[in-house]
Amino acid sequence: MFNIQQDLRTQNPKPPRNLTLPCRASLSLARRGKDFSAAKSEGEVKSEICVHDSLKNERILKAPLKRGLGDLFSVSPIQFNLQHRKFLFIYAIIPLFVSTTAISNAQTAPAAKSPQPVVQQGFTARLSAFWQRRPRHRLGARSGICAISPGLLETYVIWRDRPLFLWQGRAAQITVRDRETQTVLWTQSLNPTDKKIAYNGKEPLQPGKLYQWQLLGAESSSSDRKQWTTFQIMPAGDRDKIQADLQTLEQKLRATKASQEDIAVIKADYFTNYKIKQENDTNEAPKAWSDAVQTLYDVENPSPSFVEQRQTYVANLCTQQTTTTQAN
Repeated sequence: MFNIQQDLRTQNPKPPRNLTLPCRASLSLARRGKDFSAAKSEGEVKSEICVHDSLKNERILKAPLKRGLGDLFSVSPIQFNLQHRKFLFIYAIIPLFVSTTAISNAQTAPAAKSPQPVVQQGFTARLSAFWQRRPRHRLGARSGICAISPGLLETYVIWRDRPLFLWQGRAAQITVRDRETQTVLWTQSLNPTDKKIAYNGKEPLQPGKLYQWQLLGAESSSSDRKQWTTFQIMPAGDRDKIQADLQTLEQKLRATKASQEDIAVIKADYFTNYKIKQENDTNEAPKAWSDAVQTLYDVENPSPSFVEQRQTYVANLCTQQTTTTQAN
């Protein structure tokens, strides 16, 4: 074991007490880099030996840290001062530090996240819950035709200005007219197998206005021709709010990689929770069920399973009765 006290003295050498004043000055001479011949002529040193001894101490003091390990081990134990030990210690712990850091990072690194689900948990619950919900009342049929939407599911107020008309049974013709003037705005012949048709008049229906629609079968009676279903396009301010809500909702759903079918169901669920403002409000505000059901048909190229589920759901909105629930 090296003498640490001796090494410390070597690291910060002081002129030995037994040196003469010129020899003490020689150490300062060496440090100042003064020429020996000039110093000797001026009387700063007496002999060359004295200077050489001082330079020897100075060389030990200023041993460069960048020397190779071979040079370090070649010096004597006395010359192996504390700076050399620090040098070796730093080089020795670098690999250990790197290895320890790598292990620590490996242990603390977060586990790889699993892919995001198709929809967030809250949306998933709403998807499954929607298909279990129904309007408060089921609809009846007249002459084998059950008109479903718009204007019959809890409220006559709807959001869409180009509504989708839905029914069950064999209808032959559909007509839409202005309720106030009774002017026919649009009429269309139907195939017996049709169960829906979108309004495609030249102009969209106007917010706030009341309209009526009628379905007739091939064997409709004169009383059937007097039955009209009233509906109203909600005011522009309410329509704009819903439009903004649906856009925000769709952006969130697309961020979760939701399918078009999931997006349609979540939007339909939104309408079943939207409270409609209408003149004859009861204690419990009606919900926008007509728009909810119509939204299920917004999906382009739906899967066979979705089509089947949708058909079953819509068919269950009607009863098997022959009486009508249509309003004039």
